Order: sequence, then C-alpha cells, then structure tokens
Amino acid sequence: MSYFFSPSGICFFPAAIKGLYDAAGSWPTDAVSVSDEVFSEFSKEAPSGKTRGVVDGMPAWVSADNVDAVKSATSTTSQSSTTS
Repeated sequence: MSYFFSPSGICFFPAAIKGLYDAAGSWPTDAVSVSDEVFSEFSKEAPSGKTRGVVDGMPAWVSADNVDAVKSATSTTSQSSTTS
C-alpha cells in the first residue's frame, strides 16, 4: 500500500483513499509520497524519549523535549509554503 506524509499535520494518509480527501477538499497541499519503509518506521511506536516530527519535510524521530519547537517550525514552514 502507498502512503503520503503531510509535514504540516505530521501524519500519514493512505494513497488508496486520496480521492475521498480530494472530493471533500481536504487533501493536504503539502502531502508527499513516502516509501512503505518510511511509513512502517514512523507509524510505529516512537523510541523512548522521541516523538514523530519533521526534518526537511520528511518524518523523523525527534526529541520529545522539543515537541513545541517542532510544531512551531512546522507551522512556520507550512505558512511559508502557502504564501509563496
């Protein structure tokens, strides 16, 4: 199965139901296709002290201590891409 990753939502979407999101007008504009390996790695339970975040637009394990910084950086990136 194929998946997309949304950096702004820090979440995955199955490609199989992209049409439903498109029809509802809710497909994330920043969604990028990811490999099954990336989906598998970052959809499982995070390692101790880590949480799923975003590095260079892709999912990454980041320090759970930096969750607010990750969300802030993601919001800034998302806003920049929508104003360009």
